[in-house]
Amino acid sequence: MTEQANKGGSAYENYNKSHENYDLTRLPVGAEQVLAMLAELGYGNSPFQLLDAGCGTGMHLEFFHRQAPNCLLTGLDASSLGIEKAAQKLPRSVKLMVGDCRKMPLEDASVDVVLFSFMIHHLPHQSESELVEATAGLIAEAGRVLKPGGHIVIISTSKEQLHPRRGSLWYYRYFQDAAKALMRKFLPLSKLKQILSEQSFAVEASRKVDKTYWTAASLDLEGPFKQEWRDGDSLFAFYRGAQGEKVLQKRLRSLHSKIESGEAQQHIEETKTRVEAVKQAYILIARRS
Repeated sequence: MTEQANKGGSAYENYNKSHENYDLTRLPVGAEQVLAMLAELGYGNSPFQLLDAGCGTGMHLEFFHRQAPNCLLTGLDASSLGIEKAAQKLPRSVKLMVGDCRKMPLEDASVDVVLFSFMIHHLPHQSESELVEATAGLIAEAGRVLKPGGHIVIISTSKEQLHPRRGSLWYYRYFQDAAKALMRKFLPLSKLKQILSEQSFAVEASRKVDKTYWTAASLDLEGPFKQEWRDGDSLFAFYRGAQGEKVLQKRLRSLHSKIESGEAQQHIEETKTRVEAVKQAYILIARRS
């Protein structure tokens, strides 16, 4: 198995473990908007094949199954646990597969739409140049399985949206070392567009996700103190090993003092207001030439 598959689909996070509690703080970000944008491009009037590559526990697939009856769905993920969780939510008409998104177990020109939702930053890389190369390979593989004129949909987050003080996630402020490390794993939108162009894709839409997504758990001040809560965010994969655990406990002690003083709750309210302008993610759609 590849390095990425061994870690359940991520170069740095073990999703075969974290998918156990992944849904606690997560929602299918951008799902409604993706369907609306695809409808603008002519999808939905007749059946079309959509592959969710890196589908995780199947949140987006579940939404599409309920809201888009003409959408014929396939989910692919390297995490066997993620696929098991997805299977619990979805009917057998949704095809689910364990596999590597860099070498998809699909025939050439077999799907209309490929969705990559918050997965590109998990590609193995040690530098931005390596991530660019890995992303180009992933986009090329998507091009292989797409029918002529088919579309790639990318849901991701900008460095601005991830910023520990000016971004859209309140707790990143209290784990700034991890947040800055995570930010480096995300390519700028301009670079993604360049890669798509070089792989013979034409960008047709680029928009921030209009809706903001909160769960009670995601706004829980006590959440970061719980392992199952931390499992829902790649941020905490930064604190690996004995030394990482030591640093994590230091950050948690600091957060505890901020909660007691009331600062953390005030920061949550400020973040909720700021997110209405910054938003939490963006959607990029490109057509295969």
